[in-house]
Amino acid sequence: MLLNILYMKRTFFKDYRMIYRNIVMLLSAVILTAITNQYAFDQAIKGAAKVKLAGPITNEQAAQCKTEAKMRLKPEIVMWLEDVKGVTLDTNELLTNLLFETFLDSCVPHAKESSEFKERYWTYSYTILPEAINAALKTYNERIELLAVHSWERLENAISQQNFEEIYYQSVAVIAYATAYLGPCLSVQGDQNRLLIDEARKTLKNFLERMHITASGQLIEGKPGHLATTPPRLKVTIDGKPFAGLGLTGYIPGGLDVFNGVADNNGTVSLDNFMIPFVHTGTLMYLSPNLGRVINNNWRLGIKDFGISMRNDLSQPFFFKVKKPSYSLNFTAVATDPTDTIPKDIANGNLIKKYLTDSCFFVPVSVSSNPDLNITINCTVSSAGSSEMESGAARFKAVVSIQAPYLTPPRTEGETILYEKQYDRILVYYNSKKKIERISSVPIGSFLWEANVKLKQGIRTILNRM
Repeated sequence: MLLNILYMKRTFFKDYRMIYRNIVMLLSAVILTAITNQYAFDQAIKGAAKVKLAGPITNEQAAQCKTEAKMRLKPEIVMWLEDVKGVTLDTNELLTNLLFETFLDSCVPHAKESSEFKERYWTYSYTILPEAINAALKTYNERIELLAVHSWERLENAISQQNFEEIYYQSVAVIAYATAYLGPCLSVQGDQNRLLIDEARKTLKNFLERMHITASGQLIEGKPGHLATTPPRLKVTIDGKPFAGLGLTGYIPGGLDVFNGVADNNGTVSLDNFMIPFVHTGTLMYLSPNLGRVINNNWRLGIKDFGISMRNDLSQPFFFKVKKPSYSLNFTAVATDPTDTIPKDIANGNLIKKYLTDSCFFVPVSVSSNPDLNITINCTVSSAGSSEMESGAARFKAVVSIQAPYLTPPRTEGETILYEKQYDRILVYYNSKKKIERISSVPIGSFLWEANVKLKQGIRTILNRM
């Protein structure tokens, strides 16, 4: 009996200690969470970027560094909104990302700006306190909500009057404002069960499904850099009537936008002033509705970006049939270190000639004619043997200029391509005791093959601007 009583007491105290320990752990977790949340709320938010300098900082470098610092402030504010305000943003959505820039711009004036120069690096920083973000958020949300309500009222009025152009513009605007609002979903005034964004999407989808876009042809002919010889025309209608104001953007899949147009009062979109890009025959271009133009002329946002799914996305395909431009090439490549040997195919420009012919679809100019493009490329290679380079480092610099005398108007575009690489030190051991650290020599051949890829990318960048 006595043993049983002692065992029961021992078990009771053991259970009691376990309960006590769990309570202490729970209270500690609660206190720690409170401290952490308070810390997250009070701690300043910072975005910083730096640039390596070889001399005094230029205006371009300073501007680029400031822009990058601002962009690095963005994810910090996104995390703050989620942790402190419970606002979760889907940063994979293009519309959400673009609209969030407006809120970011409203926060930047409240940030402290600072810069410093240390060890050849110039650093620029934005630092903003949470209370400043709070104030900016309150002002921002109040303005966005007013704009959303106003656009909704105009949309309802347009629907009652069957004003197609106003229905299109205001439904897009309501979706944008409802997406931009950083808080609980906005609802229709007087009806909490109807969300503004859902109602606007229904209206816009119904509107777009009644729209038709037709083209006079699918072939675009001419020479790159020149106007199309027989440009097609497009007609935009809704319920069989011409629709004005629809923005259309032409883009090459995986490439850049190459055309922007707006339907006129007759619902017509003309490609009369369309300059053929530097592409080859058979390249596909899509002309699709650009709903983003309603919000910002510089944005390209398709139907899906507004959360709308349609069986027919209203895109129109076009194919290019082009005449290859001719070119002349003046190419030089020199090494500042006489011990560096530039591979023959790179030194004589054969690799670039092959790229211009096979990938850019140009033809070398004939003796009896003038080239459409005069291309000049001057390359300089520096390695560890050069006085301006650190040990184990290599630099490739190419100054590219492309002159197009027969374009309208004639123009010249250029780019400086700079590629640098630092090679690691090699550790050599002797007899497992003595260690010797040796700087690796620069494998100039493989380095220049990598640099040649950068040069090709630079040429394509120039051509995309022409």
